[in-house]
Amino acid sequence: MKRNGNAKRLRAALAAAFFAALMALLFTGCKDLFHPDDDDDDTVLPSDYTLAQYLTWLKTNAVEGGNYSITVKNNETIGPQTLSYSGKNVNITLDGGTAERIVSLSSTGSLFTVDSGVTLTLDNNITLRGRSNNTASLVQVNNWGTLEMNTGSKVTGNTYSYSYSSSNSSGGGVSVAGGTFTMSGGTISGNSASNVGGVYVGSDGTFTMRGGTISGNSANYNAYASGNGGGVGVTGTFRMSGGTISSNFASNWGGGVLVFADGTFIKQSDGVIYGSDASASLKNTATDISGYYGHAVFASTGKLRNSTAGQGVTLDSRVSGSAGGWE
Repeated sequence: MKRNGNAKRLRAALAAAFFAALMALLFTGCKDLFHPDDDDDDTVLPSDYTLAQYLTWLKTNAVEGGNYSITVKNNETIGPQTLSYSGKNVNITLDGGTAERIVSLSSTGSLFTVDSGVTLTLDNNITLRGRSNNTASLVQVNNWGTLEMNTGSKVTGNTYSYSYSSSNSSGGGVSVAGGTFTMSGGTISGNSASNVGGVYVGSDGTFTMRGGTISGNSANYNAYASGNGGGVGVTGTFRMSGGTISSNFASNWGGGVLVFADGTFIKQSDGVIYGSDASASLKNTATDISGYYGHAVFASTGKLRNSTAGQGVTLDSRVSGSAGGWE
């Protein structure tokens, strides 16, 4: 009986050891989180790597389907970065850890250009800061690229400057040229351009706003552009189901949101776009001299809303009159 008991214990120990070895092998093959000393190629990276060094490493080491989470440890100033990995599907998440970390743009251009197959997620305590005399949107999302913003992230302080070469500059903060942008939280503020101060959604782009705040952005008229769309300008598709759009300014139409002729804008019952009836600190403002302001939203002549579109109010740029929520 004692011999049988010992044999059973031996078999159990061998089975446990085999299972542990198998699990270790499986998880070694499935690692995809990016840490300073733990990556897919078993390369040990220094713990004091800067964000710029991490991004340089990714250019030659990113793998298909890789998920890379980077905690920025200090405020940094870096040049324009194009996130493109030879057609690979790559997910990059930036956060600031336990304190706000500011990533500032050192020279003209987009701080991040998100190319096909790449998802860039801005997470808690990460702030992207632009330049007062820039030549591009702070973040550019190209065809099949994806940008996501979560609570605690910020895109701020970028002026897409006006010149002959950029007279129709659109999207001081974010330009969604042909990809997708989902905003679940965070803030886009203090950006400006000649058209669309905060977020520009191009003809092949999609913007979904579920939370967060777009505020304090401006579209400023000059000799070459009209100054439409203080907060958001839409040529593609914009769906809003949460969050707030406030305190934006357009020197022409659409203080909060401007829907261009081919664009589609749908606001569900949640979310708030402040209009002329709101307090001075919240209202969006448009100053078109023809009187077709659209302080909250301008979709076209006859499709505008000057008063606040708050909770319970739905808007649809595809539908005319009061049925579409227009005044």
